[in-house]
Amino acid sequence: MASDLVIPLLTGAFGLGGVLGGVLLTNHFSHRAEDRRVANDDERRWLADRRHAYAAYLRLVILMLRDVEGIICFLSHDGTEPISDEDEFQIKESLLKYYIRWDDELQPALGEVQLLAEPKLAELADRTSWVLMELGGFIEARHTFSSFTLFLNQTRALIDTCRNVMRSELGLTEPVKTFPVSEGWPWLQDDQVRSD
Repeated sequence: MASDLVIPLLTGAFGLGGVLGGVLLTNHFSHRAEDRRVANDDERRWLADRRHAYAAYLRLVILMLRDVEGIICFLSHDGTEPISDEDEFQIKESLLKYYIRWDDELQPALGEVQLLAEPKLAELADRTSWVLMELGGFIEARHTFSSFTLFLNQTRALIDTCRNVMRSELGLTEPVKTFPVSEGWPWLQDDQVRSD
């Protein structure tokens, strides 16, 4: 009779073990799936935060470079003629607004980029910000209009480099080149024209 009980007891024990094992495995796999989902959601949020911060920073950098271009038109072209009182007033007013924008808008945007970016980009963004401050200093020192060509070209190249590192951090590995423009730009070359 004892042997008659052993088989049902073993069968019941194996059945109960199987059920418990199934519950534990299901629980384990559902926790792993939930952890993966949370990690994916976090990654998407980080990507969206980075994209927003990088775009806002680039927008400000480009606007401030345009501000510089607008101010330098009041400088003496080659230093042979003095700056008129009216132009001098315009330079001072515009430069003050420029410095306020640098401090109140660009520096907070830089801080946000530095919170989200890898070290290489954080350093490039800081460097770009300080280049814009240097340009203000060159205006303040009343460099000539013609001397700004080199400074502006170097600033545009730095902005392009910064933009491409941002693109790389966002997962876009192919760099874009907006400066200097190729000959014949904006027209497409024959090898770029498609007929669809």
